[in-house]
Amino acid sequence: MKLLKIYLAIIALWLLFGCSPSIHVDHDDSVDMSTFQTFMFVDGEPDPDPNPLYHSSLLDNAIHSEIAHQLEQRGWAEDTKSPDVLVAYHTFTQQKQQSVNNYYPMMYGGWGWRYYPWGFTPYPFGYWNGYQQSYQYTEGTLIIDVINAKSKVLVWRGSVSDAVSSPTDLHRKAIKAVDQVFSRFPLKALKHTEQPQIASHRH
Repeated sequence: MKLLKIYLAIIALWLLFGCSPSIHVDHDDSVDMSTFQTFMFVDGEPDPDPNPLYHSSLLDNAIHSEIAHQLEQRGWAEDTKSPDVLVAYHTFTQQKQQSVNNYYPMMYGGWGWRYYPWGFTPYPFGYWNGYQQSYQYTEGTLIIDVINAKSKVLVWRGSVSDAVSSPTDLHRKAIKAVDQVFSRFPLKALKHTEQPQIASHRH
């Protein structure tokens, strides 16, 4: 019985932390993103209740660098004086709770057959759902906004949320999260042989 509980707990944790991250994107269909060529970072909204274990300048620098890398791969260049778009990103963590139903195999429950103590006549017994367990975990969320620098209107937003098993795992997951969001960006990464024309329309 003890081994069964351990087995069920492992399955529950696998279901909880082994699932794919939740990725969402939204954009203004009327905006042609290919007309933008330069970007500048601006401060995003801070986490209202930051956990110091999941927030650091090291993590911030890693996210900043990876976003810049993804944009540069798409032919955009950073311009701190007269950018086409402003890029802001926000990160926050929150505690979540997941409930998992543990079902026993046939030997412990479920439709089956038992025998009367005075004979061998079988009779059915009912299905037992086992029990429900709840697990608390930390969910990390990254939001990336692209804003038209002239109109100050949001033109694209991407977000990803995923369970974070430990603070040491956050750095790797944050970089992966940036890549996952940009996998749904309207502009694809340029091939190495392509040389984009940057800011050729400027005077």
